[in-house]
Amino acid sequence: MNHLLLKRLPLGMLLVLLTPGASFAAETEWQPLFNGRTLEGWDTWLGPRSSGYLDPKTTTEPPLGLNNDPLKVFTVDDQSGERAIHVSGQVFGAMTTRDSFDNVHIRVVYKWGTRKWAPRDEDRHYRDTGILYWAIGAQGAGSYAWMRSVECNIMEKGAGQWWSVDGTHVDIEGRKVTLESDPSIPYRGEGPGEQCILWQPGAPQFTTGEGITSPRDPEKPGVWNTCEVIAWGNVCLHLLNGEVVLALTNPAYTEAGRERALNRGRIQLQSEGAEVFFRTVEARPIREIPVELLRWVPKSAPDERGFQPLLTP
Repeated sequence: MNHLLLKRLPLGMLLVLLTPGASFAAETEWQPLFNGRTLEGWDTWLGPRSSGYLDPKTTTEPPLGLNNDPLKVFTVDDQSGERAIHVSGQVFGAMTTRDSFDNVHIRVVYKWGTRKWAPRDEDRHYRDTGILYWAIGAQGAGSYAWMRSVECNIMEKGAGQWWSVDGTHVDIEGRKVTLESDPSIPYRGEGPGEQCILWQPGAPQFTTGEGITSPRDPEKPGVWNTCEVIAWGNVCLHLLNGEVVLALTNPAYTEAGRERALNRGRIQLQSEGAEVFFRTVEARPIREIPVELLRWVPKSAPDERGFQPLLTP
């Protein structure tokens, strides 16, 4: 099926567009993306040693680049108490799968380390990493560190957040908030007056390139946590420890004046100024959104004029 057809279709129509007669077989087996010993199957990319959120168009310091890691930002060791991928966070960058994925369920088990690096070493800055999925294009295009992608941020008080990477945008149900004015939001921001979108299921849906945060924070400090992404068609669900913390639809970007759906690409794990360990990294293809999670999928998307729903409530 051409995934471009999934752009801005209501959920009922998405379900009908599956191949006629296709059966929803038992869940496929997980494909380990970390073999427990080496970084086989991954490439690494590192930005400039000075790190930070940089613009490739104006930065003069060259990146360390592809598979050049003299500072050992990405290693495999047992410093976390178990064999794990160790991301020091010292330089902004990512490790990237060589394989690409479309409809996929991604799962990582992570735990924070103790070290933080500039520019995220101040107390007001949360520890930060993330899963970038459906990553395409050039390495380092976003902030000189990451590929164009959909982000499932893994941040203290903000796991599951979405942030635009190299010009991406999404549709979300929610409202814009000034974080310091609403103490119920777990993510408190990192500067005075910071604003972002608060995910609010059932609220009006709109397209945005601004950051999106969750009203929920089920992270367990100091221990291993499980973060998951379910990305199917034009729907993306982010889960932390089994709880849905964000639901977004229609990830896309604009190129040469034309909007293009973003629904296939590689997976990246970020280095973003904080030490983190990944004990498990795995993925599996999916043919549907699990039934128990369908209630989190927005019932409709904007700009559906011209489509006739094939299923009605």
